[in-house]
Amino acid sequence: MASYKLYLHLEGSSTLPDFTYIYRSTSNSQDSVLALLAEFCSKFNQKYRESLSAEQLQLVTENGKCPALDSQVVKAFERGVDVQVKVTSKPTQPKPCATSDKLCTTPASKRLEHLAADLQIGSTGQQTTEQAKSQETAQSGDIDFVDSTPSDDELLSESDGKVYLPIIKQFLERAKEAESKKYFRAACKIYEQVLKVAPFHKEALTAFAQLWLTVSRPKDAVKIAKKATSSAPDDPGSHRLYAQCLSECKQYNEALTAYSTALDLAKECGDSVTVQDDMQVDIVRVLYLMGGSHKDTAAGLIMNVLRSNDHHQSGLIVYAKMASERGMVRDAVQVLIRVLIRAPDDQEIRLTLAKCLQRPEGMAALRAELDGGGETDAAMAFLATAIKDYGAVPASNMLFRRALELKPSSPSYALNLMHGLELDQHYGKALQLALDFCRATKIETGGGLDVANVVQQLQHLPPLTGQDPLAWLRSEPWNPQWTPHCSWGPTGTNPLDAVATPPRNMSDVSSTNSVQRNPAALPHSTTGPSVNSPHQAIAGVPGLAEGGLPGVGMDAASHDCIALGSLNGQIDVLSIEEQSGEVQKVEYTPTQLDLLALLFTVVKLLYIGGALPRCARVVNLLDSAARASAKELHKTLIRNEAAYFGCVKQLVLQHPPPPQPQAAGTLPLYLCGDSHCLSGAWNLVQLRGQPRVLVPCLVTGLKIWHMRQAGIFYPKHSFLTTMANLPDGAQVIFMFGEIDCREGLTMAVDKLKYETVDAAMDVLLHIYKDVLLKLVQERGFEMFVHPIAPVLNETRHVVAPFNHKLQQQIEILSRAPEAHGGLHWLDFFPDLLTPDGSSLNPALQFDGTHMSPYYVHFLNAQLAAII
Repeated sequence: MASYKLYLHLEGSSTLPDFTYIYRSTSNSQDSVLALLAEFCSKFNQKYRESLSAEQLQLVTENGKCPALDSQVVKAFERGVDVQVKVTSKPTQPKPCATSDKLCTTPASKRLEHLAADLQIGSTGQQTTEQAKSQETAQSGDIDFVDSTPSDDELLSESDGKVYLPIIKQFLERAKEAESKKYFRAACKIYEQVLKVAPFHKEALTAFAQLWLTVSRPKDAVKIAKKATSSAPDDPGSHRLYAQCLSECKQYNEALTAYSTALDLAKECGDSVTVQDDMQVDIVRVLYLMGGSHKDTAAGLIMNVLRSNDHHQSGLIVYAKMASERGMVRDAVQVLIRVLIRAPDDQEIRLTLAKCLQRPEGMAALRAELDGGGETDAAMAFLATAIKDYGAVPASNMLFRRALELKPSSPSYALNLMHGLELDQHYGKALQLALDFCRATKIETGGGLDVANVVQQLQHLPPLTGQDPLAWLRSEPWNPQWTPHCSWGPTGTNPLDAVATPPRNMSDVSSTNSVQRNPAALPHSTTGPSVNSPHQAIAGVPGLAEGGLPGVGMDAASHDCIALGSLNGQIDVLSIEEQSGEVQKVEYTPTQLDLLALLFTVVKLLYIGGALPRCARVVNLLDSAARASAKELHKTLIRNEAAYFGCVKQLVLQHPPPPQPQAAGTLPLYLCGDSHCLSGAWNLVQLRGQPRVLVPCLVTGLKIWHMRQAGIFYPKHSFLTTMANLPDGAQVIFMFGEIDCREGLTMAVDKLKYETVDAAMDVLLHIYKDVLLKLVQERGFEMFVHPIAPVLNETRHVVAPFNHKLQQQIEILSRAPEAHGGLHWLDFFPDLLTPDGSSLNPALQFDGTHMSPYYVHFLNAQLAAII
């Protein structure tokens, strides 16, 4: 299902602050405009503790139109557009219940009536168009579920129950809708309110308990599930849910008792054999978790279930886990392939299969299983995709390689294998794969791109290893012409002069106007010139300094020139006029887009590997093909690859790294991070009086959360591989955490993982410190902790306090004996902001997502001060 995003902007006033909210859904969403407004209000109120309501607001399109409140969002607005939010009136007062002019007399029904009014739902449970306010946007608040038995006047009477059951049903439907969108805190609020009015409502109790299990809070779930068994003592489902909660709390004996009760009730109620088998499998899971002799009992029980029903999915999964643990990997793989075909999206199956295929005998077992004709390219690619997210990267790469062997013309398989090799830090192998594919492919693109020219640029690269990370950098001189306005140094003709006396502030750097962008769009649709564009003339490329560069935030009126470096070679560099000329638009097919994505990935790998002149030449070759797309590339399925291409393009053309010293004695200083490490890559700094080159160690998509010991998501595999490839005693700058601040922390609170963002931060800090300390102690690394980049307006209010906490923790830990003096905090976060701390330093504007490479001046000042 295609994703769908909107960017909602509220321009502040004397009473309301500015606010931007990114709405995310799918292209078939049924959300109304009114529901969207309510969601916007919820996020605004949560951040600023305001009481803004949807009735006060109006959405206005770029052409000034205001869609009807009952219209569908996806039909009212094109995907990815900016929508203005206008304040139109004061908030309206809640309406009374539709069935009566007076509120009901009993306390319980009175509270329910107020709740119905707040949600604008009549007692019949029906809604008018104007009343369609979505409850999933209810403001988050402290959870205050009271487990005590209510008094008589707190319960609905029989007559009240008949009247208000439709309303309760409507509330529960709203809660389920909120859960489906992962608005768990909003769903929790609904359940909480319903249960205050009807404390023993079975459906509400069971749904609420299941919600707590979903968000991995079984201790909260077990209290409510126990109450559900009191509400429905003869219901086997309630007892089964209670047993599941007990099991999640590791109260295994109590869980077995509850499961036995549920199974007995199921037999008495005449439930189907399938339901009874499900409960038997639940009991097997508990016995297996108890370990010891209980595992043998579990093995016997699971065989009994499968003898009566050899298609029982949950039973087969449990059997596969047992078989794998006992060394019967082929049996386990055979069973898992069987159930995966029937349930391709089941996460437990995928995880179990990934674990099996990471064992030495796992892939052999898979090959043996597929020898009978199941080894098709589609099957290989599906299995590779299914296990990759669970950290089985080498196995996934083997499967994608086999898929490519079976269908060598597929750019999709080649692209996926390139990404897998990148995760394993095999940049040379990934580029060799691209070279082989481009030599053979017959696919054509627009913009006059000749893939054969790209092939020329990929030949004869030397090996790139952890022992020689500068091999590509030294393979060809990189000498962009120096000018006094260069981004890598304010004075002199030697790039090392730039790191001798770095400025402490940006007051000497001219700033034009800031770039207004969609923060999620990355480097694709810049709408204005970039500030602080220190520019260089291009040696031997006449005319290139005379105009602007489209697509990377430059124009001729505000900038002198740009730099591509030394581009001597077989490819002529086009002038700006030629680059900015009109190209014939092409509606790219999925196959053509996959080829473009593969070529964009080539650019990324050349840049992070240090082959800067080749990278610049390939950027030049691909630019017209990228601009030829009739559909903006950041709105296609190759948006990630296109984003990296746009970022690298802007770096090599507008902010190129400085000329690189060819002296063999220049040592690397590793800059390890997510995509933010690209900004500082290949710049020169000083550490303890010695020149160092910043070598990027890109770990795409890595959050601090992924680093935790229990983490299995594939970015962690990439991180561990990256660390393993660094030499013992390496000096490493760590710059992670921006993705956590952008989407992890607040989402974790919304999903009820934590009560506050502050509590979530503390968990991340504990993970980060453990990783840093382990690398210092076990590998002898000297670690320099980089502050999180405060680029996005929408997340700066999270980034700033997280950096403050991080600084405090690192400075304390750095003085501890166990750190061995190998841990440092790089204290230049204030330099990245305006004096009042409210915005990014305008001189560091780049592409709306990353900082300008000019920030390296501040980084260098901190490194140079370390003794």
